[in-house]
Amino acid sequence: MVEPVVLRLPAGTREWYLEWLGRAHPALVERYEELYDRAGSPSEGYEQRITGQIAQLCRVYGMACGAPEPVRREPKAAQLALV
Repeated sequence: MVEPVVLRLPAGTREWYLEWLGRAHPALVERYEELYDRAGSPSEGYEQRITGQIAQLCRVYGMACGAPEPVRREPKAAQLALV
């Protein structure tokens, strides 16, 4: 099972990451600023593109892709009342 998750850069992390990226890979800074909003969330188009590419690779290699369906389990005992 493969569950694609696109990088998030929340406040503080985004600034630190872009600063590091500027030192290590300055040519990539502008592109990351385009891909991520000020809150550190990836743009919808970028996220869809990445998850689509991963889904396509999953199909090629016969792997399940996406979050698994939740398993509903019956409780072993009845819920107790608080009052």
